[in-house]
Amino acid sequence: MTRAAAWALRALLLLAPSPALADIDVQGAEELMRVSGIWGQLGDLAGQVAVDIEAEVRQSEARLPPAVAERLIAQAKISFAGDRLRTRVRDSLVAHVDAQHLPALLDWFKSPTGVEVVRSEQADMADLRDSTLTDAEDARRFAALTTERKAILQRLVAASRAVDSDATLTIQMAAGVQLGLRSALSGTPRQSLDDALSALELKRPDMVRSIEAGENASFARIYSSNSDAVLEDYVRFLDSPAGSHFTDMEVEALSSALREAGEDFGRAALGNRE
Repeated sequence: MTRAAAWALRALLLLAPSPALADIDVQGAEELMRVSGIWGQLGDLAGQVAVDIEAEVRQSEARLPPAVAERLIAQAKISFAGDRLRTRVRDSLVAHVDAQHLPALLDWFKSPTGVEVVRSEQADMADLRDSTLTDAEDARRFAALTTERKAILQRLVAASRAVDSDATLTIQMAAGVQLGLRSALSGTPRQSLDDALSALELKRPDMVRSIEAGENASFARIYSSNSDAVLEDYVRFLDSPAGSHFTDMEVEALSSALREAGEDFGRAALGNRE
């Protein structure tokens, strides 16, 4: 009887659903955002979007009236405001980051190496120069590096999954803008998010090739003040279970936040058309 009861209990335990992974709380999510640099970078994003819009206006063959360009820039600063994005990203991290990884993540980001790396990344986000003006400079900088330094940067690009992540964020934001514009245009057929994403995904290979061409060079600039040892440690962190999980959850959180901000921007951009 005792042995039968033991086997029955074991069978029940095997059949029982596994406990859900514990999520982190709001305080934990905000701390993680601050130490990882996400908090500060989101505060700088509206300014960067405004710079990008100005660059597009300058390069566009279909010149926009100054008043229209100014309205787009003003709306971008509203739609991509830091407080809005931070709330959206925080809520996503609360829902998706596995609490078992939180101690390791906080430990690394608070370490001297983590603090140094985050400082470099935040300085890059705060640099509001038009990227078209820095690309040539970045390429020259990368070309002048030693073979060893180039190899470390290439490993960092791979470990961070920066190329694919950038393509994903571009697609998500563009889908949001497209949906927002369609909702604001009377007589325009509505489009589902899945359809918008599917159409943009067809352009991913071209996006990836374009991003790959400049990613190593831009990393050479961003991390120019960091030693080889610091970057090697960064690669090890990104390859760790905690680091890999954080990369996934960061892209998930930023994707939804940027898509929603893009939709808000697209919907409002046509207001009071001139």
